[in-house]
Amino acid sequence: MPPVRHPTIFPPGALAIAALLVLLPAPALSAQVYRIDSERTSVAFEVMELGVWLANGRFGRTDGRIDYDTTAETGSVELAVDAASVQTGWDLRDRFVRGEDMLDVAHHPVLRFRSTGMTFIEHRLVAVDGALTLHGVTLPVRLDVRSVRCDAEIVGRISRHAFGMDFASVLVADEVRLTFAVRAKRVDGSEARP
Repeated sequence: MPPVRHPTIFPPGALAIAALLVLLPAPALSAQVYRIDSERTSVAFEVMELGVWLANGRFGRTDGRIDYDTTAETGSVELAVDAASVQTGWDLRDRFVRGEDMLDVAHHPVLRFRSTGMTFIEHRLVAVDGALTLHGVTLPVRLDVRSVRCDAEIVGRISRHAFGMDFASVLVADEVRLTFAVRAKRVDGSEARP
Protein backbone atom coordinates (compact mmCIF):
# COMPACT_ATOMS: atom_id res chain seq x y z
CA MET A 1 0.00 0.00 0.00
CA PRO A 2 1.55 3.39 -0.95
CA PRO A 3 2.36 5.90 1.81
CA VAL A 4 -0.50 8.22 2.71
CA ARG A 5 0.09 11.90 1.95
CA HIS A 6 -0.83 14.12 4.86
CA PRO A 7 -1.49 17.84 4.53
CA THR A 8 0.67 18.55 7.59
CA ILE A 9 4.39 18.40 8.23
CA PHE A 10 5.62 15.24 9.94
CA PRO A 11 8.51 15.73 12.35
CA PRO A 12 11.27 13.16 12.69
CA GLY A 13 10.33 10.58 15.26
CA ALA A 14 6.90 11.94 16.13
CA LEU A 15 4.96 9.60 13.87
CA ALA A 16 6.85 6.66 15.26
CA ILE A 17 6.08 7.72 18.81
CA ALA A 18 2.43 8.03 17.95
CA ALA A 19 2.53 4.60 16.32
CA LEU A 20 4.32 3.18 19.35
CA LEU A 21 1.51 4.42 21.56
CA VAL A 22 -0.89 2.39 19.45
CA LEU A 23 1.33 -0.69 19.81
CA LEU A 24 1.31 -0.72 23.60
CA PRO A 25 -1.65 -2.55 25.14
CA ALA A 26 -4.22 -0.22 26.69
CA PRO A 27 -4.34 -1.77 30.19
CA ALA A 28 -0.55 -1.50 30.54
CA LEU A 29 -0.54 2.11 29.37
CA SER A 30 -2.73 3.68 32.00
CA ALA A 31 -0.55 6.36 33.66
CA GLN A 32 2.75 4.93 32.39
CA VAL A 33 6.00 6.60 31.34
CA TYR A 34 8.19 5.27 28.53
CA ARG A 35 11.68 6.33 27.49
CA ILE A 36 12.78 6.00 23.88
CA ASP A 37 15.45 3.30 23.57
CA SER A 38 18.14 5.24 21.69
CA GLU A 39 20.10 2.10 20.86
CA ARG A 40 17.17 0.50 19.04
CA THR A 41 15.46 3.58 17.59
CA SER A 42 16.20 4.92 14.14
CA VAL A 43 15.13 7.96 12.16
CA ALA A 44 15.87 7.64 8.45
CA PHE A 45 15.19 9.94 5.47
CA GLU A 46 15.17 9.98 1.67
CA VAL A 47 15.22 12.92 -0.71
CA MET A 48 15.42 13.06 -4.49
CA GLU A 49 18.69 14.48 -5.86
CA LEU A 50 18.98 15.93 -9.37
CA GLY A 51 15.56 14.46 -10.09
CA VAL A 52 17.31 11.18 -10.82
CA TRP A 53 18.08 9.20 -7.67
CA LEU A 54 17.21 8.99 -4.01
CA ALA A 55 19.78 10.08 -1.48
CA ASN A 56 19.19 8.59 1.94
CA GLY A 57 20.52 8.88 5.45
CA ARG A 58 19.74 8.49 9.10
CA PHE A 59 20.16 10.17 12.46
CA GLY A 60 22.26 8.10 14.83
CA ARG A 61 21.11 9.57 18.15
CA THR A 62 17.48 10.01 19.17
CA ASP A 63 16.11 10.34 22.69
CA GLY A 64 12.68 10.98 24.11
CA ARG A 65 9.86 10.33 26.52
CA ILE A 66 6.22 9.27 26.29
CA ASP A 67 3.70 9.85 29.09
CA TYR A 68 0.44 8.15 28.31
CA ASP A 69 -2.82 7.41 30.11
CA THR A 70 -5.59 5.77 28.10
CA THR A 71 -8.08 5.93 30.94
CA ALA A 72 -7.77 9.70 31.39
CA GLU A 73 -7.14 10.13 27.63
CA THR A 74 -4.10 12.32 28.26
CA GLY A 75 -0.43 12.18 27.52
CA SER A 76 2.60 13.91 26.15
CA VAL A 77 5.48 13.19 23.81
CA GLU A 78 8.96 14.72 23.83
CA LEU A 79 11.55 13.80 21.23
CA ALA A 80 15.11 15.08 20.72
CA VAL A 81 17.21 14.14 17.68
CA ASP A 82 20.91 15.00 17.58
CA ALA A 83 21.19 16.87 14.27
CA ALA A 84 24.97 16.33 14.09
CA SER A 85 24.43 12.54 14.12
CA VAL A 86 23.17 12.62 10.52
CA GLN A 87 24.86 10.02 8.31
CA THR A 88 24.34 9.60 4.57
CA GLY A 89 27.26 7.30 3.77
CA TRP A 90 29.19 10.06 1.99
CA ASP A 91 31.34 12.43 4.10
CA LEU A 92 31.02 15.33 1.65
CA ARG A 93 27.23 15.15 1.71
CA ASP A 94 27.22 14.70 5.52
CA ARG A 95 29.16 17.96 5.91
CA PHE A 96 26.75 19.71 3.53
CA VAL A 97 23.65 18.46 5.40
CA ARG A 98 25.17 19.50 8.76
CA GLY A 99 26.19 22.89 7.34
CA GLU A 100 24.41 26.23 7.59
CA ASP A 101 22.52 25.82 4.29
CA MET A 102 20.70 22.74 5.60
CA LEU A 103 20.49 21.69 9.28
CA ASP A 104 23.02 24.28 10.53
CA VAL A 105 23.99 22.07 13.46
CA ALA A 106 26.41 24.69 14.83
CA HIS A 107 23.42 26.90 15.66
CA HIS A 108 20.64 24.28 15.83
CA PRO A 109 22.11 21.08 17.30
CA VAL A 110 18.79 19.43 18.20
CA LEU A 111 15.64 18.70 16.21
CA ARG A 112 12.85 18.73 18.78
CA PHE A 113 9.21 17.67 18.88
CA ARG A 114 6.95 18.45 21.85
CA SER A 115 3.31 17.47 21.85
CA THR A 116 0.66 20.00 22.83
CA GLY A 117 -2.28 17.64 22.87
CA MET A 118 -3.61 14.23 22.00
CA THR A 119 -6.93 13.29 20.44
CA PHE A 120 -8.66 10.10 21.53
CA ILE A 121 -11.79 8.37 20.30
CA GLU A 122 -13.14 5.79 22.76
CA HIS A 123 -9.76 5.53 24.55
CA ARG A 124 -7.93 5.04 21.26
CA LEU A 125 -5.29 7.58 20.29
CA VAL A 126 -6.05 8.94 16.81
CA ALA A 127 -3.85 12.06 16.59
CA VAL A 128 -1.00 13.94 18.27
CA ASP A 129 -0.67 17.72 17.98
CA GLY A 130 2.64 19.38 18.71
CA ALA A 131 5.44 21.69 17.71
CA LEU A 132 8.44 20.67 15.62
CA THR A 133 11.62 22.73 15.85
CA LEU A 134 13.99 22.17 12.95
CA HIS A 135 16.69 24.54 11.69
CA GLY A 136 15.57 27.18 14.21
CA VAL A 137 11.99 27.20 12.93
CA THR A 138 9.12 25.93 15.07
CA LEU A 139 5.91 24.94 13.30
CA PRO A 140 2.71 23.37 14.62
CA VAL A 141 1.97 19.90 13.31
CA ARG A 142 -0.86 17.44 13.62
CA LEU A 143 0.02 13.78 13.28
CA ASP A 144 -2.54 11.14 12.41
CA VAL A 145 -1.98 7.88 14.26
CA ARG A 146 -2.18 4.77 12.13
CA SER A 147 -2.62 1.33 13.54
CA VAL A 148 0.48 -0.83 13.17
CA ARG A 149 1.30 -4.38 14.09
CA CYS A 150 4.50 -5.60 15.79
CA ASP A 151 7.29 -3.05 15.22
CA ALA A 152 6.42 0.60 14.85
CA GLU A 153 7.59 1.68 11.41
CA ILE A 154 5.99 4.80 9.98
CA VAL A 155 6.56 6.75 6.80
CA GLY A 156 5.95 10.50 6.70
CA ARG A 157 6.93 13.53 4.64
CA ILE A 158 8.10 17.06 5.38
CA SER A 159 8.79 20.12 3.28
CA ARG A 160 12.37 21.26 3.89
CA HIS A 161 11.48 24.71 2.49
CA ALA A 162 8.89 25.20 5.25
CA PHE A 163 11.77 25.00 7.71
CA GLY A 164 13.93 27.52 5.86
CA MET A 165 16.17 24.97 4.14
CA ASP A 166 15.69 26.06 0.54
CA PHE A 167 19.31 26.04 -0.62
CA ALA A 168 20.04 23.97 -3.76
CA SER A 169 16.36 23.68 -4.70
CA VAL A 170 17.30 22.79 -8.27
CA LEU A 171 19.52 19.94 -7.05
CA VAL A 172 17.69 18.65 -3.99
CA ALA A 173 13.90 18.14 -3.88
CA ASP A 174 11.70 19.93 -1.34
CA GLU A 175 9.93 16.81 -0.15
CA VAL A 176 11.81 14.67 2.35
CA ARG A 177 10.46 11.19 3.13
CA LEU A 178 10.97 10.03 6.69
CA THR A 179 10.94 6.52 8.13
CA PHE A 180 10.74 6.01 11.87
CA ALA A 181 11.37 2.83 13.86
CA VAL A 182 10.91 3.45 17.58
CA ARG A 183 11.38 1.20 20.56
CA ALA A 184 10.66 2.38 24.11
CA LYS A 185 10.90 0.92 27.57
CA ARG A 186 8.78 1.59 30.63
CA VAL A 187 10.56 3.61 33.33
CA ASP A 188 9.97 5.55 36.53
CA GLY A 189 8.89 9.08 35.55
CA SER A 190 11.96 10.70 37.17
CA GLU A 191 14.42 8.85 34.90
CA ALA A 192 12.57 9.52 31.66
CA ARG A 193 13.69 13.07 30.80
CA PRO A 194 15.34 13.27 27.35
